[in-house]
Amino acid sequence: MIAVVGRILKWIGALTVAFILLIVVLAVSIHESLPEKMVLQVDFRDGTTEYIGDHPLALIQKGNRLDIRRQVETILKAAADDRVVGLIGRVGGARMSLAHVQEISDAIRVFRESDKPSVAFAESIGGLAAANASYLLATAFENIKLQPSGSVGLVGLSVEHPFFRGSLDSLGVIPSFGKREAYKTGPNLFTEAGFTEAHREAAEALLSGHFEQLVAGVANGRDVDQLKVRSWIDAAPLSAQAALSEGAVDQLAYLDEVRSAFAGASEPTIVDLADYAQHSSAEGVEVALVHAVGTIVPGKSTYDPVGESNTVGSDTIVEAIRDALDSGAPAIVLRVDSPGGAYSAADAIWRATRLAQESSVPVIVSMSSVAASGGYLISTHADHVIAQPGTITGSIGVWGGKFVMRDMWRKIGVTFDSVHFGPQARFSSTLTDFSESERMRFEAQLDRVYDAFVAQVSDGRNLLRQKVSALAQGKVWTGQQAQEVGLVDEIGGYAAAIEAARDLLGLAPDTDIQFVIYPKPKDLAERIIEGDWESLKTKNDLSLVRTASAIAGRITSVVALAVWAPWVEGFLY
Repeated sequence: MIAVVGRILKWIGALTVAFILLIVVLAVSIHESLPEKMVLQVDFRDGTTEYIGDHPLALIQKGNRLDIRRQVETILKAAADDRVVGLIGRVGGARMSLAHVQEISDAIRVFRESDKPSVAFAESIGGLAAANASYLLATAFENIKLQPSGSVGLVGLSVEHPFFRGSLDSLGVIPSFGKREAYKTGPNLFTEAGFTEAHREAAEALLSGHFEQLVAGVANGRDVDQLKVRSWIDAAPLSAQAALSEGAVDQLAYLDEVRSAFAGASEPTIVDLADYAQHSSAEGVEVALVHAVGTIVPGKSTYDPVGESNTVGSDTIVEAIRDALDSGAPAIVLRVDSPGGAYSAADAIWRATRLAQESSVPVIVSMSSVAASGGYLISTHADHVIAQPGTITGSIGVWGGKFVMRDMWRKIGVTFDSVHFGPQARFSSTLTDFSESERMRFEAQLDRVYDAFVAQVSDGRNLLRQKVSALAQGKVWTGQQAQEVGLVDEIGGYAAAIEAARDLLGLAPDTDIQFVIYPKPKDLAERIIEGDWESLKTKNDLSLVRTASAIAGRITSVVALAVWAPWVEGFLY
């Protein structure tokens, strides 16, 4: 009876969501015509979004926001639109990845080449908090105008890493993990009480690379010496008056003054970039675009409305690539924003990209904020690999293991007994650590996966095995460093991917290209007609390791982590 009531309530919930979404769809489908003279305004105060997708809850949560691709495409289109006479960017203290800032900044610089004014305005850039990315983005605009009461939080970069070993020890939980190699730092969260020498070296190398890019980017945007930028960082946070006198901003002003500055003989209308984008339509050669955004897992891709995050399901991506090939797409762009995940799932996607190559369909990888570990593996066999300077990539390695919780259960009066058949039946048991023979098998598995990873990189990147081995060991690289050592081919973003597609297809430089997304998005009406009610519900099919990661990220509860993710399933790239 309870189960029947539960199913009825689920149907009622799904129908309610469908009804609300239908109203939303009807509301946003009614567009007013664009004015003949307008200034576009884009709001970066809530950060940037890599990918929204077509999950109904994602569409509701993201509202009228554009993902990074649509923002870039729309800014570039506006540069050539005579009706657009200027661009205002509103910045604040949002945390944005360096790669996202670099991609948007490239588009803004193209807009500036059209001789149209562009202004970054902020009430405050971070206040007393760090806002390095927001300020770097502001420097891409022609002018930076700051409210007199504001400040500039260009304070430099830092990383603070939590370690749960002490908490696990106090609970009686033993982390039994293995990794390949020293720079694969994933399990250190559980096995260490602080940085290992290799972990600290890796963190410093990555942070140093990003810091150098931050300083160089600000210096280029503000047309000042890098020593000047370093002096701003040393004195930060800067008050509005100090920022003005130091040349970090151009003017102290309020938003109404910024907008009125665009007024001429006839005052232009302020139009939100997202509203302008709704009137855009792409034309040209259709190139497939497949998003691999989130942790890589077996099965279907999912969306988590609590964390507003996606997973990269191997079934979904493999089917998307196959559908693109069956539809006759001349080229495929794989947009990767993933820290990795399950080895077997990443391997399945890698195989799909290789089969696409064997079908003579060029595959171009465009790396976003992160394409590391399994995220790098699925990129290795592309014809052309593109990354932003600030992309985090590499991490060629593997780790895995389990939590042994026998003593924890004993502390709270819970005991276990067992019956088993087969010498390895308790291999994944959380009540016993690996036996000597089990440990040998476990380590052999790690070796097998690691060797396969190195071989796949060597083959895909056409690099000697010895060189890949030196670049691997779990080391992470910025996109700029990765290009220097041969792990990626080019620095850039979506625009560079389009250029690469033209080159690989032998098209003229002025040939228009439009992206066609795979799997093809479904609107609400299609879902209702097809009876696709599952997509209207919150998926609850996350694996234990992903559930544990979400719990740990939100409430940093070691107890929950140990209870709900006692065994790290499979091996993680």
